[in-house]
Amino acid sequence: MVKKVSLKVPEKLKKSNPDYAQAIAKFWMVVASIFIGFNMFFVLTLMQMAPRLTVVPLVLSKEPMHSLELIQAESFDTNIADKRLIDEMMIRYYLTERYTRFADAQEMQNKWGPWGTVSLLSTPQVYQEFYQSLGEITENVQQMPYSQGIDIRTIKRTGKTWTVEFDLYKMAQGIINKETRVAVLESAETPYRRAFRLKNTNPYGFIIINYTDAVKKQSIS
Repeated sequence: MVKKVSLKVPEKLKKSNPDYAQAIAKFWMVVASIFIGFNMFFVLTLMQMAPRLTVVPLVLSKEPMHSLELIQAESFDTNIADKRLIDEMMIRYYLTERYTRFADAQEMQNKWGPWGTVSLLSTPQVYQEFYQSLGEITENVQQMPYSQGIDIRTIKRTGKTWTVEFDLYKMAQGIINKETRVAVLESAETPYRRAFRLKNTNPYGFIIINYTDAVKKQSIS
């Protein structure tokens, strides 16, 4: 008499099986531990390297030489050769931000607002006088009847005093009106102003401490 022997095939782990859930949890725990270990390694490596890193801001100047260009790198210093060029650049930047107008509320807020470019490049008194001169324009920029821009013609410097002659263009309905003006500015350097939002364009804390301008008188020949 032959006995029948039946073999039981082990069932596959079901997703609802507690053993399956534990296996998946252990797997992800191992993966997470590996990632944490790598992150700790990278953090410790950066901490070891940090004291050895030094960031040195540089001024790059280039002088055209026919088909070649000479680029000279200098560390920021109040006595560098190109300091006069940076000062002149700041004067041009200030005047451009002060006089440029167009119907974009956010852009004009960035230029003229309490923490705008003109404010951060001026003493409180100079900025207050400028802001008051704008009148109702700041409250209704979208309804500004014209856009405005400038073209700087000449810049003369005597010590910390700048005399700038520029053309002021007002554009409305396809008509452009030009007016030549002369501005006299007095500048200074205030270290605490280096940390404002445009610090990369104002490495010396350059500010305007006095400002006047008027329409240029035409000479009668």
